[in-house]
Amino acid sequence: MSGRPVPINAPLRFKIYFTWGCNLKCPFCYQKDLRGLTAARPIEDFLKLLDELAELGVFEITFSGGEPFSHPRFFDLIDRAVASRMRFSILTNATLIDDEIARRLAATGRCNHVQTSIDGLEQYHDSVRGPGAFRRTMNAIESLHKAGVKTYVNTVMTRNNYRDFIAICRMLEATPASTYRIVSVRDADVDLPDDMIMTSEQLVDSIAELAPVMSELGKMHRTSLQKQLLLEIMGEGPLHAAEHCRTPWTTLAVRPDGGFFSCDETDDALLGWMGCDRVSDIWKSARLARFRSSLCERLALEPDECGDCRYRELCMRYCPLWNHSRFCRLVIEKGLRQRGVIR
Repeated sequence: MSGRPVPINAPLRFKIYFTWGCNLKCPFCYQKDLRGLTAARPIEDFLKLLDELAELGVFEITFSGGEPFSHPRFFDLIDRAVASRMRFSILTNATLIDDEIARRLAATGRCNHVQTSIDGLEQYHDSVRGPGAFRRTMNAIESLHKAGVKTYVNTVMTRNNYRDFIAICRMLEATPASTYRIVSVRDADVDLPDDMIMTSEQLVDSIAELAPVMSELGKMHRTSLQKQLLLEIMGEGPLHAAEHCRTPWTTLAVRPDGGFFSCDETDDALLGWMGCDRVSDIWKSARLARFRSSLCERLALEPDECGDCRYRELCMRYCPLWNHSRFCRLVIEKGLRQRGVIR
């Protein structure tokens, strides 16, 4: 599809962050600065929101928090979505999922997948999330698999775990998870200090490790950081990304305090409030239209940016809000050539 995306009549997807509560206290949690500033809305408000979304014809709900399973009435939301014939996915640390919960999710017949995180090998994961967290999450993946629920795993690479990159991949290959994705701190919705972000040299090291064994890692998602970069540099991936991010044209979200927003990756102003503004009005509002327009305008490439680098469109055009926040592909390519990974 070329040109500007065309707004549709209602969101296709809606993300519902309905609780600040969580059973873990991860130091990099993206919500840690918001917790305690505002109170979460009553669950009845989110049930009413689901009714409104069903009327609009929203196809899919993503439930998140906080930790969704820490809320005693989470299944009230799931049941309401299912009764309205909407499908759903869940973002969770998975430590509270057991066989019974997995069977309940499967019994709905409308759970697309459960996404969780494994931060590294067991010792590192537990050092970040707390003693025993690794084993509880792994047990949950097993329970979900037995029940027939797909599980996706995200792993964030940092300076502290990148040396275990291949060992982590082989560990995840051995789990019943459907797929896993390796991301950098820059691509993840986390809040880590700069001294935990991998350097370009460290990223090159991990890609060099991946190259000879990539064919053995069948569950690794194509958009995993090292795999995606290696394929692009080898000419097996696109050199031109999608002209626009589609999220503001397909998706809306709500925070636990009832604030509606469009994009997880920006600090743009809230678009409205649950109970005060209707989703249909927000979707067609001038404020959201201006935000969409600003994305398209920011896709214009400045002539003095990055010269005529062949990766310029990939780095600059996919998400203009992340300009220059990702690793320079030209630097990565040079490093891989120096190591003899590519010719």
